[in-house]
Amino acid sequence: MGKEYEIALSYAHNDQKIADLIGTQLEFIFSDGFFMDELRPEELSRADLFRDKLKDIFRRSEYAVILYSKNYSEGKFTSVEMEQILEKENMEEESHCFIINIDDCREIDKQMKGLTYIVFHIDKTAQNHDGSGAAEQDINWKKVRDKIYDIAHNRIKKAIMLQTAEKKKDQAEYLLRVQTMCPYGNKFLWDRDYDWNILGKAFINADDGRCLTEDTSWQHFWQYIDDDFEWIKSNLNSVPDVRRRIYLNCHLSIAYKLGQMYGDLRQASGNRNLVLVSSNRNKNIEFVFNQEASERKMEDFCREYEGNCQDSADLACIISIKPKEQGHVLETVRQFLDQQGIGCCKICLFQKEMILEDADMLEVMAAYLREKMIACRTGSSCRIHLFPDTTAPLIFVLGARSVFPGTVQLYEYIQKKDTYMESLTN
Repeated sequence: MGKEYEIALSYAHNDQKIADLIGTQLEFIFSDGFFMDELRPEELSRADLFRDKLKDIFRRSEYAVILYSKNYSEGKFTSVEMEQILEKENMEEESHCFIINIDDCREIDKQMKGLTYIVFHIDKTAQNHDGSGAAEQDINWKKVRDKIYDIAHNRIKKAIMLQTAEKKKDQAEYLLRVQTMCPYGNKFLWDRDYDWNILGKAFINADDGRCLTEDTSWQHFWQYIDDDFEWIKSNLNSVPDVRRRIYLNCHLSIAYKLGQMYGDLRQASGNRNLVLVSSNRNKNIEFVFNQEASERKMEDFCREYEGNCQDSADLACIISIKPKEQGHVLETVRQFLDQQGIGCCKICLFQKEMILEDADMLEVMAAYLREKMIACRTGSSCRIHLFPDTTAPLIFVLGARSVFPGTVQLYEYIQKKDTYMESLTN
């Protein structure tokens, strides 16, 4: 039995350049759940009957994308894929096919009348001398690339999400994976048990799995995540009784900002209907939130140290709460502050060797951290420099509770260099 794909791309090889553009974006979104022959040659090389293998791939893929053109309509093997897509479309109650019409070819409208889920046109700016289409050098590729990005992220991805959300009205859970890094083996995983993934692959250095690419700013990275998450949340409002299970395999700065924007767990509805999930190499840990406020108290374990600039009003806060302590974290932060010329009058170290295993403990710990950080502030002009080194669900809940009267600057730890980098500001 062959591998099942979430989505497969069908195109004529004469349209390779545009296919590569759409393929790049679909791979960002779906990772190993995306089929394109250029990316999965092993699938076809093992096939005894090439045509049957192609048909099987498109039969087993839940969604299909067609780059339709004159080249496509005349293609030898694209007709095989088209036949299978049409057959599947006729059997489905709702369409799972996206057509990108790359040269305004009208034939597809006749073949898929009433079945076309959505049709796009990619404009070309000039005609060949024979009138057959635009010469490649006359195509505005930046404009084409921008349209492809919009098609993949704002049309195809969101149309799929709406379909999966609609199906959840009579079911128990909607599952989200917020995956912005791949710390283990530098590989992004498409988890078919989750209804939606927010991937940061387009912005992450493949050699590292965590660091942003050189041409990506943290603000740009966050905007991409925020736009998707806000859109998803607003569309899930139509299914309020469905529990949200959010898998946080993400940068701690992203977890904090998501919590700050969308994680008010004190609401009587909405986000109270939430499960946060974090993972390590061995297992997933689930945090299930409920209506009851906790009566547990947290013993004070904050240690305060003199900073590097008594003239500064700023405060550095280090949160290192994890199963195994890293004793050098204070020295690493001190060195970073000095190297970057960041002045802080005081450093608060929240370092504790412990496993956070339930949502009640997350809320108690977040409440303690917030109260202590506010108490340590030096005045209205105090800026908090936050260096987190703990589990993403705790930082998510802290972000939800942290309505500080001043600015919070977040930092990410760069393991290979044993230092930090400035990331996001609240």
